[in-house]
Amino acid sequence: MLASLLGAVIEAALNKALTLSSELQGALSKGRHKILSVEVRDLHLHLAITNTGEHIHVLCPFDGNADCTISADCATLLELTDPSKLTALIRQDKLDLDGDLALAQLYSNALAALDIDWAEHLAQYLGDAPAQVIVDSINTIRKRAQQDAQVAKVTLSELLQDELKVSPHPLEFEQFKQQVRSVNSQLESVAQRINTLLQNSKGN
Repeated sequence: MLASLLGAVIEAALNKALTLSSELQGALSKGRHKILSVEVRDLHLHLAITNTGEHIHVLCPFDGNADCTISADCATLLELTDPSKLTALIRQDKLDLDGDLALAQLYSNALAALDIDWAEHLAQYLGDAPAQVIVDSINTIRKRAQQDAQVAKVTLSELLQDELKVSPHPLEFEQFKQQVRSVNSQLESVAQRINTLLQNSKGN
């Protein structure tokens, strides 16, 4: 249920971006009818994105073949808003990529170039306050995911250095799992809030 809702929200956002940005339409035209699969490891999500030229479709959950498959944790995927980091993340083993590298670069470049005030456009459908709540919640989750990833990275680095590459202590591993569960909980809360706001807007 949560995965399907998130897929619908991502699809709606991308298609709204298409209508607001002619540059995005042109940038994604080269990847028309190709399937980009994205696995978000720490959130246990697997989705697929394809562009027909007039509409972007997002399927979540996804279990099929794709022209390009990307697999990484949430914080690493957020770094792809800087296209120059793509190959560096692959070399650092933070991101796995299988298939058409050009397709991944195409989406990374296109989305990095977006400059849209989402709160302003969501306000047309939900009102100013609910729109701002959604945007602020998403930004909060994004920052929290980056912070949790940094904490995990530092913790792991210290363990590798101090314990001579001995596997992480169970307490540290449990802390990391709690951080992941916290991010999942925040995502579920935002998804429920979005669903409620959308239902209320339909009712009005």
